Amino acid sequence: MTIIKDRTTWIDIVHPTRADVEFLRSQHHFHQLILDELLQFSNRSRVELYDDYLFMTYHVPVYNHAHRTSQRTEIDFLITKGTVVTVRYGELEAIDALIDDLNASAARRYQALGGSTAVATYHILQALIAFSLRQLRHIEKNIESVSSQIFRGREHRLLEHITHVKRDVLDYRLISRPQKIVLKSLVKVGAQFWGTKPKIYLDDLLGDNEKVQQYIENYLE
Repeated sequence: MTIIKDRTTWIDIVHPTRADVEFLRSQHHFHQLILDELLQFSNRSRVELYDDYLFMTYHVPVYNHAHRTSQRTEIDFLITKGTVVTVRYGELEAIDALIDDLNASAARRYQALGGSTAVATYHILQALIAFSLRQLRHIEKNIESVSSQIFRGREHRLLEHITHVKRDVLDYRLISRPQKIVLKSLVKVGAQFWGTKPKIYLDDLLGDNEKVQQYIENYLE
């Protein structure tokens, strides 16, 4: 998928293949080691600044109903001054919804892509953080369910339920905690890459992510 607005291009690749990697290599000067990483899942979140692009790995917790817990979903970013490339290894509701939104509205395309790749990156990450907040709702409902059963005298049925809820909270926390570190790094290296003007956008992401961290800590308590 490719969306272009003015001088900003967003390329989204799902289930990357060797052909996708060769296409990126032919269009940009990405390091071969970085391109090779796109063909496999990475457990390490990070932001790296190169001469003329940024590479970022970002993980999002997504609830798996079959396993009854949150699992790690990865999205990689390759960002130049004119192009944002996102690479993901499966369907991701937040990204799919944003793509549909931009394709349906010229005004939204201008808002999200018309400024710069800094603004485009902000809108993509904002969508992911909003998705993370929505993903917390099932944890809240499960905790409410536990409380409800306690007060109805059903304690003997709760052990398995509590075990699943606790595992889900811990898994969500384990996946989401590095997001704060990654976003702080993005603020720092973003100032070197884009200049100081986009800092207000990137700081806004930190504030939104702080809500995610506060909610999960409250649920853990």
